Amino acid sequence: MNDNRMAVLVALALAVVAAAPPARAQLTYTESWAGNSFGGDNDHIQGQVKDFWVASNGYCYTNSDWDEWGRAAAVYNSSLNSVGPAAYGSGNNYYRDPSGNSTDINGYAVTGDGTYIYLGVGGSGLQRNNPNGSYGGWNGLSGDKIVGLAASGGVLAAADVTNNQVHIFTTSNMTETHTWSVATPGKLRLDSSGNLWVITGGVVKKYNQSGSALGPVITLPSSGVPVNLAFDNSGRLLVCDNGPNQNVKIYTNLSNTSPTLSAIYGVSGGVYGGSTAGSLDDGNGSLKLHQLSGVGVDSSGNIYVSMGADNGRWYTELVKFNTSQQVLARKFALFSNNAHADPASDGTNVYTNMSRYAMNYANTGAGSQWSMKAYTQNPFLYPDDPRLHMGCEAAWVVNNGGHKLLYTSGMKGGGVAVFRFNGEIAVPCALFLENTTLGSWPTNDPYQGQSGMLVWTDSNGDGQFNSNEFSLYTDVNPYTGAFEVDENGGVWQAVRPNDGHNAIVYYKVTLIGSNGLPAFSRNLYDRPSMFSESLHERYVPSTDTLYVSGFTSYPGYDPSKDLGNVVGKFVGWVNGGNHGSGATPAVTFNLPFNNTGNSSGTIPGAFDVCGPYLFTDDVYHANINVFDNSSGSQLGQFVPTRFTETAGGPLLGDPSGWLDMINAIRVTKRANGDYLVFAEENKDAKVDFYTWNPGAPIGKTITLKAVNGYYVSGDLNDASSVLDAKYQTSNVGVWEKFSVVDAGGGFIALKSSNGYYVSCDMSNGGILDAKYQTSTIGEWEKFTWQNLGGGNIALKANANGYYVSCDLNNNSVLTAKYQMTTPGTWETFAESTLGN
Repeated sequence: MNDNRMAVLVALALAVVAAAPPARAQLTYTESWAGNSFGGDNDHIQGQVKDFWVASNGYCYTNSDWDEWGRAAAVYNSSLNSVGPAAYGSGNNYYRDPSGNSTDINGYAVTGDGTYIYLGVGGSGLQRNNPNGSYGGWNGLSGDKIVGLAASGGVLAAADVTNNQVHIFTTSNMTETHTWSVATPGKLRLDSSGNLWVITGGVVKKYNQSGSALGPVITLPSSGVPVNLAFDNSGRLLVCDNGPNQNVKIYTNLSNTSPTLSAIYGVSGGVYGGSTAGSLDDGNGSLKLHQLSGVGVDSSGNIYVSMGADNGRWYTELVKFNTSQQVLARKFALFSNNAHADPASDGTNVYTNMSRYAMNYANTGAGSQWSMKAYTQNPFLYPDDPRLHMGCEAAWVVNNGGHKLLYTSGMKGGGVAVFRFNGEIAVPCALFLENTTLGSWPTNDPYQGQSGMLVWTDSNGDGQFNSNEFSLYTDVNPYTGAFEVDENGGVWQAVRPNDGHNAIVYYKVTLIGSNGLPAFSRNLYDRPSMFSESLHERYVPSTDTLYVSGFTSYPGYDPSKDLGNVVGKFVGWVNGGNHGSGATPAVTFNLPFNNTGNSSGTIPGAFDVCGPYLFTDDVYHANINVFDNSSGSQLGQFVPTRFTETAGGPLLGDPSGWLDMINAIRVTKRANGDYLVFAEENKDAKVDFYTWNPGAPIGKTITLKAVNGYYVSGDLNDASSVLDAKYQTSNVGVWEKFSVVDAGGGFIALKSSNGYYVSCDMSNGGILDAKYQTSTIGEWEKFTWQNLGGGNIALKANANGYYVSCDLNNNSVLTAKYQMTTPGTWETFAESTLGN
C-alpha cells in the first residue's frame, strides 16, 4: 500500500460516520414438493399398500396399516388417480363405520364383488362397505387379524392369521359356512369354479371351500416368494413374486399338480437387475418391479401392480401395464422422509433414504420438478442393510475426495447408517447405533446386549457385518438427542445429560479409501456451559464452526421433537480451542419457543446451516424460520401453503403435517444463488421444498474480484473516487469493502469506504465513482444484482441499463457502457460476503 493511500485511510478512520442499521430483506420464495404424484389431502397417493384389489372397470382398492392423513384404505380409478374425496367427511377416511362416521380404517386386506367392498380392519376383524364408502351393514371376526380376502360368486373368503384359519361366508346373508385350519394363511383368491388358492408356507395351494387340498401346488422358481394373487379374464393365475426375481408370474393349466409358468411381467431381478441395478432409467426401467405387494387385472386385460409395502421403510409405487407390457400409468409416494439435494449435482439429484430423484427446476408447476430415477437399496445382495432393520428416515449426501456417501438416521435419532455407492446402489459401510436398541440385529455383533454406542466399519468392503469390524464405547449414555452429519461426513452425536455424561461426541472422517470406505476417529467434548441440555450439533468444517442447540434452562419439553430455545455459534471448535464447557459463542440465536403442552405451541425441532443463514423449523405449524448467521437476527420464514388438488372436494386440515422428525429439514445452495430447503411432509406422503434466492446480501459487507484477479477498490487516490481493480489480488483493505443497501424496487446500492454511495456517473461516460451521495439514493446509485452462479455476480446500472464492466482497456476502471443484454467476462465479478 502506497503512502498516499495510507494517509487517506487514516483520515477516513477518523471521519466516517457509522451507517444506519441494515434493512431487512423481504423473503420471497416458491414452494413445491417431490416424491408423490399428487400433493393434496384428497388426491395424494398413500404412503404404503398392504393389499390391492382391482375391479373389472379398473378401479383399484387398497388397504394398509397406516396413512398419516387416514387414507390407509384408498380408491384409485383406472388412471391410478385418487377418487371419492367427497365421502371423506372430516378428512380422516373414505370409509364409514357402523354409526356412519368417517373412520380411519386400516388393515392388511381388501376385496370386492361388484356390490360391496370388504376390508380387514387392523387387528380387529372384517367390515363390509358400499362402494361409495358408506357402511355396508355387516362386520365380523372381531379381534382377528385378517390378512387376505377374496370374493366371487356369492362367496367371501377371509384369511385369519390370528387363528391360522380360513373363514368362508355366503355374501347374500353373511352366514359363515366353513372354517378350516391352514398354516399361516396369506393372500387368497377364488377361481371361476369357486375353489380357493391360498398362499401358505411359501407356496400357493389349491383348496375347495371345505378346506380339502385339491392337489395343485405352485412353488415359485429361484427362491421366489409369493405375496399376492389375482385371476385374469382367461382364468390365468397371476402371482406376485417378491423374491430375487421381483416380477409377476402368470400360471396356466391350473388343474395340473404343477401348473405351468406361461408368462412373466417384469424383467428378472426387477429394479435390482438390468444393466444398472437400482436404476429406473436404464432402458428397462418401466419393467423393473420391486417390493411387490399386490396385483390385479381389469376387464380389458390391463395389469395393475402395487409395490413398496414391506421393505422396512414405507413408500408406494402403482403401475398399470397393457397386454404388451407397456406402461399406461405410474404413480409414486413416499412416507416420513426428508430429502437432501446433492450439492455436487447443483441440487439436480435429490436423495431420500432409498430413492434418487432427478430435478428440473425450470418446471414451474407445483410438484412438476421431480422424476423418479432410482432405488438405492438391494435387500437381496445386502440383507443386513440398516434400512431394512432400523429407522432411517433422514438422509444426508456427502461428497468427500471424489466419493459420494449417503447417511441416514431415524425419525427420532437412535443411530446413523453410512453407505457408499456402487452405481445406483448404496452399499452399507458404517453404522453408529445404540447397541441395545434392536435385539438380535446387527448380525454377528459381538457386544449383543451390552449397553453402549456400537460402531461398525466395513473394513473388508463386502457390505456385510463381520464380528471383527465392531467397536463398543461405554463412556457415555448412548441415548442421544440427535445425530448430525457434516459436509466431510463427520458424525456428531448429542448425548443427553441425565446420566452425568454431558457430552458432544464427534466421529471424524480420517480417511476415505479408493473403494469409498470411510474410516473414523472419535473425539469427546463437554457441552458448552451455557446449556443445561444440548440436543443438536451442526458442524461446518470449512470455518471450523460448531452450532449447538439446546436449552439454557430446563423448561420441560418433548425430547423427541425439541431443538431447544437457543442455538450457539462456536467458531474454532475443533482446531481453534474454543470447545468444551468453556466455549464462548460468537453469535447466539434465540429461537421462537412456546411450549404450551399441545400442538398450538411453537416448538423448533430441527435446524440446518447453509452459507450465511441458519434455518430452523416449527414442529407443529411446519414453518421454516431463516436467521442471519452473523447477527442471529431472524430474517423471516417460509409458511406452507395448500396445493391445488386434482381430485377436487373440500380442502381439509392443515397444509402440512408436523415436522416431527428429529432431522426434518435439509438445505443446499445452488450455483445460481437459490437455496433449496427440503422439509418432511408425511401427511400427504411427500417431501416439500422451498426455493429461495435472497439476491443481494442486504446489510452485508462484500468484496468483488474482477476478471483480472484484482479486488475492486473505491480508489481514494483518484480525485473522483472512481472504482477500479488494480491494487489488491490477495489482501482486502478498507477500500475493497462495500456495504450492500436495499435501494427499493428490487434495486441495491453500494456504499464505499468514504461513506458515499457508488454512482454510475452519466456525466462521465458511465464510469463508477463514489462522490455524489452520502444519504440519498438516486437513480444513478441504483443497480440490479444478478447471480451468475459459482459465487459470481453481475451488476446492471439503472442509470443507463448497461452491465458494469472492468474496463481492461482503461486502467481497469469500472464502467457501464459496453454490455446491455448479456454479461461477459469483463462483467463477471467474484463476490464474497464478509458480514455486517
